[in-house]
Amino acid sequence: MLDIARRHPEIQFKFAGKGPLSSAMQGIPNVEDLGFNTGERLKEIVRRGTLAATPSECLENSPFAVLEALCCGTPVLGANVGGIPELVSDGVTGELFEFRNPGDLEQKLVSLWNDPDRLARYAANCATFEPMSPARYLRELTSVYESAIEGDAKEDCR
Repeated sequence: MLDIARRHPEIQFKFAGKGPLSSAMQGIPNVEDLGFNTGERLKEIVRRGTLAATPSECLENSPFAVLEALCCGTPVLGANVGGIPELVSDGVTGELFEFRNPGDLEQKLVSLWNDPDRLARYAANCATFEPMSPARYLRELTSVYESAIEGDAKEDCR
């Protein structure tokens, strides 16, 4: 991400968190290190974001960074790995890029940054995002069973 930031000074990058790359952010004019945040401060940071980029290197099942962004109405550009593709509706609440492909990440990030209408549409669609709840789980499980029953019924008719 820092290499992308250096190549695209027109894009403002804000990093929230704490890690070994904090010192590497220094001296890049379009990069702001917001440090480690929690609670309302973190929600406000995420809510005010134009886009939450999640270039995860880990196979997280349900990454909080993605969940928090979607719940705050912030579109996500996420790696197509782990549980991210199950959370981000590609082309609806954000976009996915090829895992560990910095060129694809950069191309999609720049494309999104230069298309505020698409970002606004994704942000509006985030209002429909529903984290996993008992009601959603029941709907999805019922849908799987209905599809299986329908498939069995079609096979019986052959």
